[in-house]
Amino acid sequence: MKRIHSSILCILCGLFLLCSCHEEIYDPEALGKDYFIQNIPSDFTWSTTSSVQTSVIPYDRYEGQYLYTIEIFDKNPLTDPSAVLYTTGWCTGKQPLQKTITVPAVQKTLYIRQTTPGGRKSIKEAEIKNNKLDCSFYPEKNTSSTPATTRAYADERIPENVPADANEIKEGPNNVTLEANKNYVIRETYTGKITFPGSGNSSLYITGTWINPNNMTVLNKGSDIYIMGTGKLLSSAASCTFKWNSAGGVMGIAPGGQLGTPEQNNIGLEFHNPGAVINEGNFYGDWIIAKAGGMLFVNKGKFYANGLTTSDVAFLFRNECYAHIKKFKLNNQSILTVSPDCSFVSEDFSMANSSVYLGNSAMLEIGTLTTANWGSPFIQGNGNDYALVRIDKMICPSRYAPLNFISNLYISCNQYPADPWTYNILFNCMLEDVSTGATIEIKPSECSQGNDYVPEQPEEPEFPKTVTYTQTYTFASEDNYPNPGDYDMNDIVLSLDSTSYYYPQKNGIDRVTLHFTLRAVGATRQLGAALQLDRLGKESVKSVSYSTELPLDNFYRNGNSTEQKQKQAVIPLFDNAHQILGYSNTTTIVNTIQGGATAKPVSFDVTIEFSSLIQEEDIQLDAINYFTIVGTRLPRTEIHLPRYKHTNLSVTPAKLQEVTQQYMWSIRVPGIFRYPQEWRKITDVYPQFEAWVKSSGKDNADWYIFPEEHLIYRN
Repeated sequence: MKRIHSSILCILCGLFLLCSCHEEIYDPEALGKDYFIQNIPSDFTWSTTSSVQTSVIPYDRYEGQYLYTIEIFDKNPLTDPSAVLYTTGWCTGKQPLQKTITVPAVQKTLYIRQTTPGGRKSIKEAEIKNNKLDCSFYPEKNTSSTPATTRAYADERIPENVPADANEIKEGPNNVTLEANKNYVIRETYTGKITFPGSGNSSLYITGTWINPNNMTVLNKGSDIYIMGTGKLLSSAASCTFKWNSAGGVMGIAPGGQLGTPEQNNIGLEFHNPGAVINEGNFYGDWIIAKAGGMLFVNKGKFYANGLTTSDVAFLFRNECYAHIKKFKLNNQSILTVSPDCSFVSEDFSMANSSVYLGNSAMLEIGTLTTANWGSPFIQGNGNDYALVRIDKMICPSRYAPLNFISNLYISCNQYPADPWTYNILFNCMLEDVSTGATIEIKPSECSQGNDYVPEQPEEPEFPKTVTYTQTYTFASEDNYPNPGDYDMNDIVLSLDSTSYYYPQKNGIDRVTLHFTLRAVGATRQLGAALQLDRLGKESVKSVSYSTELPLDNFYRNGNSTEQKQKQAVIPLFDNAHQILGYSNTTTIVNTIQGGATAKPVSFDVTIEFSSLIQEEDIQLDAINYFTIVGTRLPRTEIHLPRYKHTNLSVTPAKLQEVTQQYMWSIRVPGIFRYPQEWRKITDVYPQFEAWVKSSGKDNADWYIFPEEHLIYRN
């Protein structure tokens, strides 16, 4: 039992005696002085939840002919099996889903899952702003642009013709040494070695075939190789490397030209100073190594290589057709761009403080993507339509250097990092549920392999349908209302574990099942509980049924099992909490004293069937007015959540209800509330609680997940 302060007791007694007089006399300041928290803001509601208006538009490919299923979660259901479902609905692109839902006040973002008429699922993250959430699965207009780049050391264009003064290299018994500042050309087949000058400009043009027997060919400043439209550069060595020691070197392949073959890709490139690789033909190479910053790679043809790596220096790779590099290392401040309708493929792709930009319908396909533990790597869509990022496995080791996915990306990943804080899905990116198939189509072309999209077979959702929302809330009450007590908030602890809605059709529900668990009774008198449906009259209810026999004898019920003499629908839950937990003596404190009386929490379901279809909002959490009942007399003492009105059978006068609504005797907490031990005040057990109250709920909104562990009750 709770301590009753003499001052407030006298005032309350006076109020009850005078409540029938012409003027009601009550001093609200007296209650405030005896309350366990002082100076409570007048606008504070004691609510741990927020009401959010949601509007969701699916990516409708059927022009409103079929329904899409929309589900809203607290976390990403693709990567977190504990994700809580807040709501479900059905809509089209022409008629968006619009619902008002209740979520914990700490929830700042939500995850929305769209299921197409063919069963394909995708997820987007959206931010709650001013208690509103707007989410469209359509791509958004993009105002970002690919970073501009310039190269002062070489022109990225490949010469259209061989210079007229080029000296021809022909097959012969001797190797060839090039002179500085001269042009050379191989017009037929040449199988000998070529030595480039130590300094000065020299350019080699290949219109025939050079089969280089050397395993190392060194080029210096100004030395370029251009493989023209009919040219081929091959090697008879087991491994062949072209090494540039000075700046300005270019390896260029014109349309129709070819370096290596698919069967013999043994030619590697090594740059010790900035250079350029320009491919407009077919590149079949081994390893490319850049040991100096400022390298430029431009691919406008087919580009295949075993690897491209650098010594932690920046480079730009601009892919304007199809590139497949098995091991690709995008180092510090390096940039990869993939043009619209083009593809870049890599089995082993690593990023360190670097960036990737993808155009409309571009495709980035990766086996394993690994990020470093420093920097700010990101992959960004640059077009006004989705680009596809397809990853088998993502390895992101650091929360301090998360990988960011930004703007108009469709992300398909088989294995995400275990730690969700090591990557961020931002700004209109969509996640594919790989197990259900692709939602968007990337068509195959000369520059893209496509994403093997298989058209779906659309069907309407089947009704009737049962949907269960899995967010748990706990009601914890103090039983001395309207007197202050010890505020251990454990006199009755009842959790609403989940709620099941039954949809005979998409536009309404005909019944709801509330799944409860009674967890503790820290009171020494008889307590009951009930629900008032604030948005529904008693005639709206057809019947009430219970999954198990509950003590209800003190409720006078109508034929539909709602409580009599009530304007609103009042649903009895039980009239004796001790009895449910197996104790006939109501003076026994159960499950609140360590080492004291215990009982296994008891779960039960209450099903409410309605006389006609109602909207989900009429029976959602904020519309359920839970209250505790003290004793067995009528009229009775009711303990409601702050700001909720009493029923027609409450003994508390309207004036007292008005005065006490600023204070709290019952609270609703998200999740399974780890309630205080007996006689432990909530402000002592939860150190952030009082700061939450005095900030009017603006600070420490998650106070209930930070208890003093040794002061909470443990079963």
